[in-house]
Amino acid sequence: MTYGSGTGLRHGPWWRRVVARIIDGIIVAIPTFLIGVVISAIVMGTATGATPIPWVRSGDIEENRPTAQFLINLVGLIIAVAYETFFLQREGATIGKKVMKLRVVPVNGPYVPGMTSRMAVIRALTWYLPSTLSGLAWIGWIFGLFSFLNGLWPLWDRPSRQSLNDKVAHTLVIRT
Repeated sequence: MTYGSGTGLRHGPWWRRVVARIIDGIIVAIPTFLIGVVISAIVMGTATGATPIPWVRSGDIEENRPTAQFLINLVGLIIAVAYETFFLQREGATIGKKVMKLRVVPVNGPYVPGMTSRMAVIRALTWYLPSTLSGLAWIGWIFGLFSFLNGLWPLWDRPSRQSLNDKVAHTLVIRT
């Protein structure tokens, strides 16, 4: 579908967006996993039960697990937001979007690669923060539901086919 009269922009198909997110997810997961292993070893203690962090009790693995998980989630969020912001600001597309021939542009143009850092950060946070918060006790399901709906939203949003994070950041995903 073309966006706006005379612009010649075509919306990025939903399935391409999903594949792009999977590719980006793998790219973000690798450093998050590696740093997570280090965080787990430090916070939860080594095989000898020693940990260099003063507020963490040595050798108490189960008691320290929530601290380790919180730090790993925080690092994952920072990596994901930094990754998406960097690529969207510079080129208007993450590696996954480039592979799937997609680009993110401001709703009102200009339809050129790149966008403001504010727009890129807002878009990335609206995508990644709710899924990070979905692990919270009692209310996490609300954030999980938001993340689920955010991913599906372009299927019924007409005519712009925006996800919720696109709506918040005032962006569109188009085919290149």
